[in-house]
Amino acid sequence: MKTTMLRRCFQRIKGLPAFLKIGILAAATALVLNSFVFQVSLVRGKSMEPLVMENAVVIGLRPAPALFGIARGDVVIFKKKSVFEGELIKQVVGLPGDGVEIKDHILYCSGKEVLRDDSLADLPYCIVPENSYFVLGVNLPGSSDSRHWEDRFVRLDEIESKVIM
Repeated sequence: MKTTMLRRCFQRIKGLPAFLKIGILAAATALVLNSFVFQVSLVRGKSMEPLVMENAVVIGLRPAPALFGIARGDVVIFKKKSVFEGELIKQVVGLPGDGVEIKDHILYCSGKEVLRDDSLADLPYCIVPENSYFVLGVNLPGSSDSRHWEDRFVRLDEIESKVIM
């Protein structure tokens, strides 16, 4: 039964003009790429300025976290429902197993100075759990990020893609 339905569908497509066939193929390809390969997101807010400006469009690579891993400095798109209903875009600064601490306006990851900024308030030492990340916005004074959240870390399963442009 399914075979005959598919045959009828293909026969109908066969009779369509070429420009419609191309349009259908392009739409199907775009749908597959957007669902499984790329993620297009609009940046809301100023937390990533000046790296990424408000209302800019960024493109993320969906399989990147699983295929290539996540490194310190990567910008990721994720959903953290306990913080915000939509997508968030932040920069990874703490990796699984890192000891993270902010003291005297300096962010340390595993004892190494990662960032110095007068807007950084002290944060007690904590260890980033396995399959989790500590993230910050680039615009520190204007960012809601791991420093402020009750559940400080972004789990790997919350990360949807890694920004590529």
